[in-house]
Amino acid sequence: MVDARRAWAFALQQAVAAVTGERIDAEPLATEYHRRPWRHAVAVVVRDPEQALAVERLCDTFFRSSALKHLRVYEGLPRQLDRFRERRVEVAAITRLPHELARRQIETLGLDRFFAVLAATEPESFPESALASCQRFLGVAPERLLAVCGDRIDARRAVRAGFPAVTAAWTGDESGDVAAPADLEAEVRRRFG
Repeated sequence: MVDARRAWAFALQQAVAAVTGERIDAEPLATEYHRRPWRHAVAVVVRDPEQALAVERLCDTFFRSSALKHLRVYEGLPRQLDRFRERRVEVAAITRLPHELARRQIETLGLDRFFAVLAATEPESFPESALASCQRFLGVAPERLLAVCGDRIDARRAVRAGFPAVTAAWTGDESGDVAAPADLEAEVRRRFG
């Protein structure tokens, strides 16, 4: 739902500048690294180990605060979420981020009104434990949920846990099952009538 690449790049650029005094363009790194631990990207741009550790700590600080203004919503998603809300289709959001940060992000973007629940989970148990929590909260059978995942790995994990899943091509996986947010409604209709 949230395209955090620009916010991620902003946080890395600010942290590197604060620690080393150097200006970098982190945007080219964002696609490959924005879902990985900060240390992976920091190792590419900062060689000194002590500085790298300081940059890592600052990246997280900037990402939780001033970078929020650089978050984006994927085109067409709010319109589709609004259509689901009109049709009384309940939507849950699942995140690897700490709950408080994820809540701030969706509030900043005005998405909070669309979700019945926001589930945060540890990266190691994503998305299985959060899907199970959402399923219990919503009070429906697992086969009546559709997990819309950002990549094939998460989709496979959801299916192994007993939840139907598709991948969202608009998040960067061009081979995704659903090309655009506007196509979600047809996918839901196809699966659930």
